[in-house]
Amino acid sequence: MTRTPATRSCWEAVPFNAEIEIPYSATFSVEEFGVIKRGLVPQSMDHKWFIFYEDNALYLHRSWNGHGMFKVEFQVREAGVSIATARTVDDYATDTTYAAQILGFLIEGFLLGRSVSFPTPPAR
Repeated sequence: MTRTPATRSCWEAVPFNAEIEIPYSATFSVEEFGVIKRGLVPQSMDHKWFIFYEDNALYLHRSWNGHGMFKVEFQVREAGVSIATARTVDDYATDTTYAAQILGFLIEGFLLGRSVSFPTPPAR
């Protein structure tokens, strides 16, 4: 599926209020990275996420309020493109491993179109 690349101006995008590093790592092929960089513009607020790429970073915002939830920076390597850093906001900071799993779900499922299960929250 070809889609027009998302940009910050396609939807409301409120800046992050704080950033906490999370343990997300992955490597993507150049082709996969091209798909990731296109981002995602929701058709309505029910689609929950607005995702765009700018200045070597992927930004993931909630569509209903525009709040930034994740920021991912990339590094080009011989084997492909890998994650340099991944960050989230305080909302997900109580369990950074779970936040990393959600981020992986969004990139793999929403952007790359793979069949992946939503991560199960940890037992409290």
